[in-house]
Formats: sequence, structure tokens, C-alpha cells
Amino acid sequence: MKSYDETIETLNNLMKSPEMIERMRKEKAYDGERKLRNAVKFLRKNGYELDDLNSLKAIHVTGTKGKGSTCAFVESILRKCGYRTGLFTSPHLVTVRERIRINGLPLSETQLITYFWDVYNRVMANIKDENDYPAFFTFLTIMAFDVFIKEKVDVAVIEVGIGGEYDVTNIMTKPVVVGITSLGYDHMQILGSTIESIAWHKSGIFKAGVPAFTVPQSYENAMNVLKNRAEEKKCPLFVCPPLTEYKTENNTPLVLSVDGKVQHLNASLALQLCNVWIQKDLCIMNGIAHSSNTLHAKAFEVNNRQLKGLRECKWPGRCQMLIKDRIYYFLDGAHTKESIRHCIDWFMHSSQKFSIDKKVCRVLIFNCTGQRDVHSLLEPLLDGNFDLALFTTNNVNIQESKSCEMTNFNVDQSKIMINVDNNSDSWRILMLERKKSHSCIVKKFACISEVINWLNDKSEEKPASFANADCIHLLATGSFHLIGGVLSVIDPELKASMA
Repeated sequence: MKSYDETIETLNNLMKSPEMIERMRKEKAYDGERKLRNAVKFLRKNGYELDDLNSLKAIHVTGTKGKGSTCAFVESILRKCGYRTGLFTSPHLVTVRERIRINGLPLSETQLITYFWDVYNRVMANIKDENDYPAFFTFLTIMAFDVFIKEKVDVAVIEVGIGGEYDVTNIMTKPVVVGITSLGYDHMQILGSTIESIAWHKSGIFKAGVPAFTVPQSYENAMNVLKNRAEEKKCPLFVCPPLTEYKTENNTPLVLSVDGKVQHLNASLALQLCNVWIQKDLCIMNGIAHSSNTLHAKAFEVNNRQLKGLRECKWPGRCQMLIKDRIYYFLDGAHTKESIRHCIDWFMHSSQKFSIDKKVCRVLIFNCTGQRDVHSLLEPLLDGNFDLALFTTNNVNIQESKSCEMTNFNVDQSKIMINVDNNSDSWRILMLERKKSHSCIVKKFACISEVINWLNDKSEEKPASFANADCIHLLATGSFHLIGGVLSVIDPELKASMA
């Protein structure tokens, strides 16, 4: 049997090099239809036809913000209702095994090795040109389908990677129900620079006769696109009600395990998706799947098993708090302007709860990568009145091996410190523009472990605001890769995060 490190290194080799990504960008070589054709080709090489995916009775979810949280809620609810679940999400925080879960548990190392090489050997057979290799995400999607079919799950909860129309997960032709979370601006180099273009791509998961649910959208134009696409595809579209409209069995309080007000939208969407999935035969029989009008979904009574699913759902890295000695770690992978706004509101509200009669030092750890507008992401964070702003790469250590599960090898490692410099410079400019009277010390680090070591090193002199504080309230945000790196240092087995 191959070793685990050898397996991860082989998987990591499927990531496109930064040079290849840049060449494709310049040549505008992104071809969504070709990507889907390739995915179908690899699925067939692995021994399946598209119709085989219908046996998964899938729930397919896309959106800009909250699609992962919604999928986690859906999986937890259905598992608590007694169904055997499969969950496919991205990105992972600490280990790639998190992306493919059976009954809430990530694949074991042995399972990953076994499934990986079974699929890899079939998919890679007779491929001689490196350019014809399946991409990292494409391979994991084909592997997830293989795992779920062989594990005989009752339901597969599938999170879209990017977009929808041309996302690899969209080779599924007949999910039971689909969902779209809040839409905003992200991945614009692929999805387009307008909210209408982004909504068009996201609504690509709509299927004829398959019920679709969405949350109230902040952008009217986005909702209009969803409505038009639903009518075009003959897909019944429902808008979810506020979470406060749901009644509960025996008036039991409805409690969400994932913090933050934005999760109320995701929880309502998850309840609607689960309700349709559980009653799927009844829904079709009653003709719901043949309606093409946009309707407001009705709230219903949430039973105790569904309530337990919402209450006990574990989804680390999203509005999560961990305490280590005197450091309170507030972790949120927000990476859009809207989600950063929600993040800082959650942080300030939570920080105030734990600040009574205490001298608090507020610390920001930040990084963002890609084509994102760092200025717009950092601006809301000024409201945090941070004493220290620490900027780092997403790497856990300075030198990462090819078998490291935390490193994004799509990124040019020789240029990652340039990104750190740009982020810290943007922060200083914003501080000057806002004429912040609150003093904030800025420091830069080459990797995440350096940041955590510096925070915990009692021998090194620290600013007075830090040294004299009763507790440190530390917000890490800007990237899920950053959050994963922090968790890999402070909670490497995700024991606290998954408790």
C-alpha cells in the first residue's frame, strides 16, 4: 500500500502551476464547457455514467457566502434524522480528508489512500500528456462520487466549487433539490464583474423540474436573474422565510451551533432543502416540481431531530471561537466585502461579551490572496480598533513539503511575501485615510507558525497594549487557507473544533 504522504504528494501534483494559470488567464483559455466534458470523460473512465449519479439523491448548493455552512447544516439535520450521509465541500482547513465525509466524519487516512489510488489508477490510465491530467478539484469531485456510491449513502450533499454553470459538480443531471445562498462579488475573473453575471453562473445548477430554493438577496438584479433563469429552465424557485417564522416541536428553542446572524439565512435554507428531500416523493406527487413560478416557501414546524441537527452541527473556521490560555481566537474565513462586514460585527459583539472588567488587547491576523480587492476587505476591519495588525502568508511553515495538505501550490511561492507587503501597506493607507486616533502596531511575518510563536513567546518584548492586557482577543480572517493554517497550529487534530 502507498503511504499517506505519497498519496497527498500525488494529489498535490494535480494542482495547476502558477505559470499555467497565468498563461490561461492571458489567453482567456477558461473553457467551462470543455471542463465539464473532461469531467464526464474522467467519470466514465472511473466506470460510471451520468445516470449513476442519480442514485446519490443529491442536494446541490451554490452561492457566494454561506454555501459551506448551509451544506453542513443540511448534512447534520439529515444525519440526526437517521439517514446515512455523504458530504463534499471545499476548501479543507487542515486535511484534504475533510472534503469528503461519511456520516459527518472525514475519510480516515486508510480510506483516503484506498479510494484515491483506485480512482487515480483508472482515471490516469493511458494519459501521456501532462496537460490532459484532471485538475485537483475535478479529481476530488470524481473521487467523492465514487466514495458516496460505494459507501451506499442515502443522500449526497454537494457544495459547488466555483460558480455553478460550469462547475465540475454540475455534471449531476438530476439532484433532488438545489439551493443558492447569498450572492455577492467573488471570483470575478471567472464569473464576471457584474452581479448579473455572477447570478447567471450560480443559477446554472437549476434543473428542469427540480425544486430550487434561495434566500432573500441583497441585490435586486441578482434575484431578477435567478427568477428569469428558473423560468427559462422550467425550475420551480422558492424564497426562504426568516428563521423566526418557524415553529418548533414542544416550543423547543431553535439554537444554531454556528455563530453569527448571517447563519439564520443559511439555517432557513438548510431546513427547506431537507424538508423537500425528506418529502421528495410527496412533493413530486403534489406537482410542486412542475411549477415554474417564484414562490415564497412556507415555514413549518421543526421537529426535535432537525433541531438537534442545527444545534450540534460542527463547522469550524466560520465564526468560531477557541480559547488557549489568555488568547481568545476568533476565526472566520470571510473573504468577500459582505462577509467581512458580517465577520467584524460578530467579532465586536462577541469581544464585548468577554471584555467585562477586563483589559483587552485586540489583535488582527489577516491575509487574502488572488484577484481580490484588499482595500475593500480591510476597510470594514478598521472598526475593530485593533492594537496590533499582523500580516502573514497562508503557509504554516516557511518551507512546505510537497506532501503538505495546507499549501496551495497554485500560488507562486516566490511571490507570497509581496502579497503580505501589499496587504500591510493597504492597512497603513486606510489608517491614514480614516485618521484613526487609535494606535495600531503593524507587523509582517513569513508564515503562520511564526505569528503564533511570536504571540506566545514570553521572552520577547511585546507592545505595552499586549503585555499588560488581561486577555488577547485575536481575529483571524481574510482566507479559509489562513484559518486552516491557524487551526493546524493551535488545534491540529481539530479536536476542539469538532468536539
